[in-house]
Amino acid sequence: MGDLAASGGYYISAPADIVFAEPSTITGSIGIFAIKVNAAQLVSTLGLNVQTTNRGAHADYLSPYRPWSEAELKMVMDKMRYLYGQFIETVATGRKSRGLTVARVDELGRGQVWTGALAQSVGLVDRMGGLADAIDEATRMAGIPIGRDQMPEVHVLPRAPLDLVRRLVTGSTDASTGAKPITPVQLLTPDVRAAVRMLAPTLLVGGTGVQARLPYDIDLR
Repeated sequence: MGDLAASGGYYISAPADIVFAEPSTITGSIGIFAIKVNAAQLVSTLGLNVQTTNRGAHADYLSPYRPWSEAELKMVMDKMRYLYGQFIETVATGRKSRGLTVARVDELGRGQVWTGALAQSVGLVDRMGGLADAIDEATRMAGIPIGRDQMPEVHVLPRAPLDLVRRLVTGSTDASTGAKPITPVQLLTPDVRAAVRMLAPTLLVGGTGVQARLPYDIDLR
């Protein structure tokens, strides 16, 4: 979690295997609220008349031109209680291994805001750290060997396969040999040709392990 992970931000973080945060990360705000603007008095003061046509007793319950009725207020409160219950249950389920129950999450919730350091002390956060720490931990959990002193293995295709891929996708002529365009692939849709261009280097090189592709292709001329 970065600078801010409150309310919805913490909602999506809580089920994670491990939650990282900075000591100053705004954390928590486990709560639900509702807002309704009631400008009826202002409209009256300005001498404006508002007419509303609706079908259904509560179709315009969010209208800014009237207050809530008692029935509507109860309806909104029931909805907020339901959503708050869903919120604290989600957090309790995600943080169960840390000893947090629904009752304990309710104590930590109710809209309270914590720093990352305090959140760690009450079980809402697991470790202090930034994005790089979280990526390293995710890599470790995935079983991918890491080492900052290791350089990634780089495969460079020889010119001939690269020319083949280019001619397959574009149908262009090989400048060095004068080979005719390979036209059958041109009959494919642009999306299929794009897929061929993306997959061909992998198929030609083979191998196993994690691969990373540049967000562009190098065209050797």
